Amino acid sequence: MDQVLALVTKIAAKLGIATDAIDAPPPAPLFWLPSGEQIKAFAEKFGLTVDQVLGWDGTGENTAQKKLPPLKGFPIAKVGDAIVRPSTPEALEYAAHGYRPDGSKWLWTRAALASARALASSVHSATSEEELDSLIPGVKFMDDEAASFAIMTGLLPGNPIPKIDLDENGSLAPIAGQTAVTTADAILYVSQAPPGYTGPGVGIG
Repeated sequence: MDQVLALVTKIAAKLGIATDAIDAPPPAPLFWLPSGEQIKAFAEKFGLTVDQVLGWDGTGENTAQKKLPPLKGFPIAKVGDAIVRPSTPEALEYAAHGYRPDGSKWLWTRAALASARALASSVHSATSEEELDSLIPGVKFMDDEAASFAIMTGLLPGNPIPKIDLDENGSLAPIAGQTAVTTADAILYVSQAPPGYTGPGVGIG
């Protein structure tokens, strides 16, 4: 194995390729682009078909599964100093298939799901604030994962999501002086009561 690595390093040096590029781990998978196996596993977890999860194809009967069980922690609540909310991995898994933490399917057609995934990928690939602004005004103030989650749950495009927290009364309130919106912020924002909260619009169809 050491001999193989030495040979690869030698070839890379001849080609002018940095060896750290060889040793670098593969990029993390993008949650909004699940594999076929992941989609199948998600469907099986809820006793659904892949077609039901992917959504209506625009022809024939609409077989999209528009409702799943709400995630544990929905709606958000404050217990003492702790915020009880849906977990990030579970919220991202729901969002990957166009579902919000309350279980509603925002992206219930295949065309809408594909469009949202394409927009999330464009935001992920953007290389400048100007390019981000041309895609969605204000998205430059969100981290990459948060923006993609917001797109997949229908919060974006729309009004910018504020940096938020729960105040002493258990209500969502903006945090002054902070601009970097995280995935946790976006999950809080879309996990408000009452159940069925639809953000800046109605499900994309």
